[in-house]
Amino acid sequence: MQALRISPAEREEILHRKAVEKIIDFLKIQAYRKTPVGQLPYGLQKRVDLGRALAMEPQVLLLDEPMAGMNVEEKQDLCRFVLDVNDEFGTTCSALPPEGAAAPADWQSQIRGPCLNLTQGILLPCWT
Repeated sequence: MQALRISPAEREEILHRKAVEKIIDFLKIQAYRKTPVGQLPYGLQKRVDLGRALAMEPQVLLLDEPMAGMNVEEKQDLCRFVLDVNDEFGTTCSALPPEGAAAPADWQSQIRGPCLNLTQGILLPCWT
């Protein structure tokens, strides 16, 4: 009888699949895993984009206008996920609001830990 042997590539694939499943669970997109991204509502497409970025296991994640074009409910959902990324994955997130706009009010009341506010290359006091 031949022993079961897992190659290094198979072992790595198993680890990557576990990481991806963790991201899918975190973003609550299990129900959409078989749906092409282009067929999803815009807010879910943005969640998938966040998941793709997290799959790269970054230390810092810079989000440029992550809520552009979203309705209020989609903004609240994405805001919750972005605020929890550091707790769940240890990734520092920085989100840039549209030019000339203040950071979303939902975020202002929930900033945890140190924060920097960079506007047009100038460091300004944070909201907290």
